[in-house]
Formats: sequence, structure tokens, C-alpha cells
Amino acid sequence: MAPEENLLDNLVLAYPCPIKWEAMEGDERARICNQCSQHVYNISDMTTSEAEKFLSETIETDDACLLFYVREDGTIKTDNCPRILRPIRNFATCVHRATVLALSVVATAALSACNNTWAQSVLDKGIFVIKEDLQMDVDGRPAPSQTRDLIKEVQLEASFYASKDLSNQLNEEVKQRGINLSTLEKLSDYYAKNELPSQQLIVDLLQELVKRKTPGAHAPFDSEKFERLRQVALDKMLDDAEKLLAEKKWTQAIMSISNFEHIAGLNIDGNNTSAVLPKDVRAWTICSKSSIYMSPQTLDRAIKVYKKLDEFICSANMTLLDLETAKQLSSAKFEDQDAIIKASQKKYVILRQINLSLAYPYVVAELENLVPEKKFLSNSYIATYRVIEDPSKTIFGEEFQIPLHFNPIFSPKLPSIGSKHFLIIDRNTADKTYSLRGPVSTPIDYEPWIVEKYKFENKKAMTVHKL
Repeated sequence: MAPEENLLDNLVLAYPCPIKWEAMEGDERARICNQCSQHVYNISDMTTSEAEKFLSETIETDDACLLFYVREDGTIKTDNCPRILRPIRNFATCVHRATVLALSVVATAALSACNNTWAQSVLDKGIFVIKEDLQMDVDGRPAPSQTRDLIKEVQLEASFYASKDLSNQLNEEVKQRGINLSTLEKLSDYYAKNELPSQQLIVDLLQELVKRKTPGAHAPFDSEKFERLRQVALDKMLDDAEKLLAEKKWTQAIMSISNFEHIAGLNIDGNNTSAVLPKDVRAWTICSKSSIYMSPQTLDRAIKVYKKLDEFICSANMTLLDLETAKQLSSAKFEDQDAIIKASQKKYVILRQINLSLAYPYVVAELENLVPEKKFLSNSYIATYRVIEDPSKTIFGEEFQIPLHFNPIFSPKLPSIGSKHFLIIDRNTADKTYSLRGPVSTPIDYEPWIVEKYKFENKKAMTVHKL
């Protein structure tokens, strides 16, 4: 769960309870449900800060139920009046209502007695009507972060792939802060009939998470059925991508395969890799996440597709690295696996930095000298480099200087004289000076595979990898 998330604004119930607050015993802050002996807490009786604190402490681990009031616009009502002043506030509200009611009766009597047009006008304008936000009370078990994330994903997918009626029904439930299994079942059936396995997989996963918050006995999660559907979804993505690549439709190919890693990494129990899997499916270890789930045949096929993508598309390299690492680990000795993962993680960081600055000028250079720059803050230097390789043909001459700010928080030590670096740079044609370009101010350590593998001028700056 992201620390900046506003839990109150994003609150959705995985299980909207049919038992009403009035049927429970207790006070206005907490009651006990006689049906399931569960504690139910009224967060609309709390201040906004109290409600946020309560949710942050309970929403991920506790099965405590909630009651709250939802306004017509979908926002949750809280009570920010200081508790010590609430009796006065409540008394004043009662007096106000009684006064308005009495005046309304008088006006109505005057209207009926003399057909007074003024009195009619007053009533028509609603002057004596008590106006309050339209509200409905909602109670049930809140959805934890994994479920909330899936709800948003299912909503987005439904807006593109489901029928308008189903999409609207789902959106209305979420607006009312609840989600129902019957709606998810209809959505899953719709995707199954229309052969949309990726979308069906997400809905089925959400169904299982919702069931786990719903009271009563439920059939155990059918992991074999889930994995069969996952493999159908992965194969369809690869089928579509191969066809589009053959037709040289790069943009469409990227759209077809952009969700591949996300689907391959879905796990009903977070990072648990001990779940029972079908015989033809494995949990493959990768460098960017915990595991991906697919058959060896699907993995081999995915590597081939991503190698083809990597010839043309920026950031296909990151998913390809994950897939190749998984393949390498599957046949490596146990004592070698840690070194393989560390090497892949280092490459992964470098690729992320390079991809953000793709298609810009770069050189491979050797550090010849490093002089402190006194005009600026401490840890600033002027670095002198000798060009070793210039694939982009943008450096004139064999030597150049650039400012270098060393950040000891992110780098343990300064680069050493004689070390080789991969530099993404800008050249100022007016004064023939250079500056580093990209997300980091320190050079990336050079490794031969960087220049050998990535010829930037032929690449497209599109995103494949979904973090």
C-alpha cells in the first residue's frame, strides 16, 4: 500500500453486508452484528483523521466490518465537529428542524385558508424545506490494497472490452463503495463468451479475493483452472504479437504484448510461490519481481518474441532480461544462482537508465582526470574523458570535459582514473562543451554488452515493460 494513498477516498467494500446498523447492538461508534458476532465500526462518526488512522491500522489485516454514509456524489461522510461540542451541535440541529417544521405548518395553514399566492411561492421555492445531502448507509468488509488495485484494473478493462451495461453497473457499485460477486460473475461469463482470456483472468482473480472476504464456506481456489486460463491468455498475446511483428506493425505489437509480464506474474497469494501448480507450469524466478508463471514452452516462445521486439522497441530489453534470467536460473547450479541474480539486477538498473534517454548521443569513454570544481557545491568535479567508441558520431576529437556531480548517498566512491564509462551526453555547439543527459549525474560503468546490444538510432521510444 502506497503511504500517500488516501484510504477514505479509495475505500471500497469487498463484501457489502445486508445486515443493517439498526439491527445491531452497541453505540454510535461500534456495534456487534448478531448474525456473525463481528464488530462493526461507524467511521462516519469519526473525524477524517480518525477514520484514516483507523483504516490504516485495520484494512490490510483485520476482518472488522465498517459502517459509513455515502453522499450522492460518492464521497464518504465524516464528523469533523469536536466531540465535546457535538451535543450542542445536535441540540441546535433539532431546534432548527422543529422551528422549520412549525413554520411550514403555519404557511400551509395560511395557504389553505386564503389561497395566498405569496405563501404558495414561498413553499415552491423550498424556503421551509430541510435540505440535507442525500445519503445511504453502507456496511461490510473493506477491500485491502491488492483487491482495490484489481478493482481499478477491472473497471478500466471493462470500459474498453465489456458491454456498456456491465461497465456502467460495475462503475455504479464502486461509486456506492461496494462490489458484488454477481456482477463479477456476469463480467467473467461475458469475457469467456467473447474469447478475452486476459480480461477474464483479472476478473476471476478479483472474484477469489472478494470471496475470501465474504462470510461462509467457499470452494477452494481452483489453481489448475486459473493456470489453464493464464496460459491461454499468454499464448494469445504471443500469437497477436508475432502476427503484428511479421507485418512490421510495431506500435500495434507493443500494445498487444504490453500486458504479458503483468499477466504472467499474477499471484493470488502475493509472493507465495509454494502454491500447487499444474505439471506443465513453473514459477520462474526473475530479477525485477519474485516470479512469473508459465510453461517452459511458453517461456522459450516469449524469449523469441521479445528478441524480435528488442531490435526495434525501447524497453523490450527489460522484460527480455527477466525472461532470459529465468531460463538461465532454471539450469544453473544452486551455488551459482545468487551471482546470476545479482548480475541481472545490475543490468536491469543500467537498462532502466539507458531506456529513459534512448536515441540521444552517447559514447564509451575512459576517465583520464578528475579535478574538484570549486565554483559549485562540494562533490562537484570536472571530468576529462578520452573517447574509446563513438557509435552516434557526435563527438569531435578524442578528448572532452564534462561537469560531474558525485552523490555519496547513491555511489559508494568516485570513479577511478582509467575506468571506462558509458556516457549519454549533450554537446553545446556554441562553445563546444558537453554535459551529461539523463536521470543520473554519474556515468554508467561501461560493459561491452551495452554498445554491442543497443544501437539506439534504429530503436523506437515505446514502452513494453510494465513495472
